[in-house]
Amino acid sequence: MLPALVWSEDLLAYDFGPGHPMDPLRLRLTRDLVASLRLDARLSLLSPRIADDDELALVHEPAYI
Repeated sequence: MLPALVWSEDLLAYDFGPGHPMDPLRLRLTRDLVASLRLDARLSLLSPRIADDDELALVHEPAYI
């Protein structure tokens, strides 16, 4: 089984504000590095999807959901 990379260009639209580690540029550079090193062939590329409430409840309190 190959390691998985969850990726979509839509991830670059997220902006958590200045200084947050999940910066769109950082994500883009990381994805570009994976491609330039040709690591894609050693990964299973997955598209993200929105979790349903039952899945969210596995890791969050009901009041948060």
